[in-house]
Amino acid sequence: MKKSFVKSSSFVHILMIVMSILAASSFPIAALITDALSPELLLFLRFFLSALFFLPFIIRKKESIPNKKTLFGYFILSLPLVIFFWCMFESLKYTTALNTGAIYTILPAITAILAYIINKELTEKTQAIGLIIGTIGALWIVFRGSLNSMLSLDLNYGDLIFFIGTLTLGFYNPLVKRLYKKEPLEVMTFWVLLIGSLCILLFSWKDVLETDWLILDSKVY
Repeated sequence: MKKSFVKSSSFVHILMIVMSILAASSFPIAALITDALSPELLLFLRFFLSALFFLPFIIRKKESIPNKKTLFGYFILSLPLVIFFWCMFESLKYTTALNTGAIYTILPAITAILAYIINKELTEKTQAIGLIIGTIGALWIVFRGSLNSMLSLDLNYGDLIFFIGTLTLGFYNPLVKRLYKKEPLEVMTFWVLLIGSLCILLFSWKDVLETDWLILDSKVY
């Protein structure tokens, strides 16, 4: 019996392409609004609104509040996301959306290395070759084709911030494999986003209260 399209590898590849398009589009969009709002405020809005998006799924499933150990796991999972997106918004004040998009493409290589360190998960030879080629291509863009700049790691301030964020995000998938308890994915995602937004609120509550939302330029919205 043929497996359904939803469970096929083709469907998974389509989902990855859609995810990549959405991720890539976030860099130029963030660059348009990063001067109008602080990175902390942008980060809070992104996490909180995303959590609200998942809330109907949680209500429909009538999920109870997780125990303390599970909530702590969600807190750990939220940290790489919070750090990455803060670095993204902050870095776009100093570098281009093209550079951040290029640096982001080395994320799979970073993830593969961390997956081995954390979960002893080996990368297949063909996948490793693809990751190496992709990483070299990304670095070639960031360093503008200068071999000397690449060898000396001559990054501008914004590139360096985003590289640190990308390095941190590499922990997310290996940690999901370690901490995921087979609960519905939307449940895990909701709690990770909600806990992340609450953590960010500790640092951004003044911005939330003091921002004059009515005078913001329409392009920010």
